[in-house]
Amino acid sequence: MIDGRQDTSEPVAAADLQALLQRFADTLAEVIGGLSELANAVPASEGAPDPASGAVPRAAELADLLARNDTRAEQVVAEILAGWQGAAPAWLASVARDIERLDYPSALDKLRAAGAI
Repeated sequence: MIDGRQDTSEPVAAADLQALLQRFADTLAEVIGGLSELANAVPASEGAPDPASGAVPRAAELADLLARNDTRAEQVVAEILAGWQGAAPAWLASVARDIERLDYPSALDKLRAAGAI
């Protein structure tokens, strides 16, 4: 009895069940293979750095603004942080805090020490 109704379906033979399961497994393998190919074909977001690479987009621009005590550095560092994939490294967060406090020489020193420029 299923959901209060009499089950009128015929029992599935073991061989038929095995064939259905094999067909399901084959189809599932195709789907997973296709998804894997799709995942490998998707390009990384433009301008979003790989955190492991240490690359910082617009680092030279930021360094130039810091060297000239230009307050636009705050906007640039905010855009860098917004475009970062995952959590930004601690040194970059520290640079952002220095910029927020208008301590541009310290921020520039940290940018250099991190090897971003």
